[in-house]
Amino acid sequence: MRERRSGGWKRGALLLVTLGVGTGVLLWFRGRTPEVGRLAHSAERTERPTQRVQAQSSSVPPSLGEGIGASREQPSPTAQVQQESDEEEIFDPRAAIALTQELIEDYRRRSEFPPESRPIESGQDPILAEREVSPIEAGGPEGEDPVLTVFSGQLVFEEPDSVLVYAYLTAQGEKVPTQSITGILMSEALQEVGTFDFRDDGQDGDAQAGDAVYTARIEPPAGEEVAVSYLVRVVAVSLDGLERRAGTSFQYSRPGARLTGNFRDHVENGSVVIEVELDVQRGGAFHLSGTLYDSGGRPVGVAQNRKELEAGQHWIPLLYYGRMFHPDERTGRPAATGPFQLRFVSLLNATNMPNALSRLWEPNYWTRAYSGAEFTAEPFNDPFYLEAIAREEKELERLQALAAQGDKEP
Repeated sequence: MRERRSGGWKRGALLLVTLGVGTGVLLWFRGRTPEVGRLAHSAERTERPTQRVQAQSSSVPPSLGEGIGASREQPSPTAQVQQESDEEEIFDPRAAIALTQELIEDYRRRSEFPPESRPIESGQDPILAEREVSPIEAGGPEGEDPVLTVFSGQLVFEEPDSVLVYAYLTAQGEKVPTQSITGILMSEALQEVGTFDFRDDGQDGDAQAGDAVYTARIEPPAGEEVAVSYLVRVVAVSLDGLERRAGTSFQYSRPGARLTGNFRDHVENGSVVIEVELDVQRGGAFHLSGTLYDSGGRPVGVAQNRKELEAGQHWIPLLYYGRMFHPDERTGRPAATGPFQLRFVSLLNATNMPNALSRLWEPNYWTRAYSGAEFTAEPFNDPFYLEAIAREEKELERLQALAAQGDKEP
């Protein structure tokens, strides 16, 4: 999704982006005012990081059915459908019955998997979706050409990686050369950290000379903070002297732990468990998540785990519940065939605020070729959702009784 702004620079807002259990990453919001809500509504429907706001914490384990690191909220009771007038209040139980039945079915589906292990049913990898970069566009006062597009190479950079930021002007949808593009690196407090120029000469991070895509390499200052958010203000001047301004943001992190590259896997109680070895330099609370793909390259599921770790090397298990490897006629999910690939892994230091998110790891680790008979097909029966189902079933009975009583009335 691209967000276009008209005119000059528009100051952004600091947002708390939740990525762990009651934790978050402080990033700059870029673009429109975001919708207030969950980090992502489901692993099948994931919004971009720059459009999320989550400021609440929860002691309840996060459910990957609601998105990577999103905390599970207490299911809300069925909303009663009412219409008020000056003379009387009219209640139609039939509409409420339909809503309650839909809610029960949704809870039943969610109860089939543990909160830390969810199937991916849409084909969209939730870890990749959480890190998707949203380019920012800015045209003239009425949106006219040229239009400046700015974006960082990643949402998160990990020390000692260099930061690459890209910018270009377009006219009638085509990239055009510029007179100059300059940038200012700003801190969270809007203090200037440094200035830099963008280049299009195929050097110092620029991919191709003369392609009208300009690149700046930024070296954030050294520090002890585990995570720092930066804002980049960009000013471009076209060949005929027209000025355009836009901005982007990124986090520079020092998570204090890294993957060693060692993995191992086994089947435990009908589920696949992949253990990931971490080298922890600085003790704290760490949140690990990973996506699993089948032999055909289809994303199967996502799992997460959160551990308090001291300095040293540790094995962290990621459990992929066996039911996700079986077909599901309701959702159209096919059977998953092994061996399976641990495709993407994300590590978060959740010790303090702001949290420090690691670079995106691509371990390319393959499990053994397990047979489908080794995986459980039984639902997990998460008590969190079973309790909600029981509550809503009682409400459904009440609504059905009201509807029956209304049918008997003349």
